[in-house]
Amino acid sequence: MGAIKGWAFKENELELRDAAVARYDEIKHLREEMEVSSTVAYGKNTYNVLLLTKEAQTLTDYDIALIMDRGNLCFGGNAHRDGNHARVTVWTD
Repeated sequence: MGAIKGWAFKENELELRDAAVARYDEIKHLREEMEVSSTVAYGKNTYNVLLLTKEAQTLTDYDIALIMDRGNLCFGGNAHRDGNHARVTVWTD
């Protein structure tokens, strides 16, 4: 499982946040190329993501988590990939 670093509570958190938003703006259109189911729990959201196209399959774990969290990802999370399937957990608290 790969750790995904968030930007909250870092010395340069505003720069990291702005970089995350900029990257999200570049890739958010690829959300349409994914099939997603989710589970919401206290402090985390877990997403099972099927990457439907070759372009979507080239996304990094960070990119997929960023799309799932709509450009935020302030607390980070973790991800596991197996072929065209990803399981991503985003920390929310």
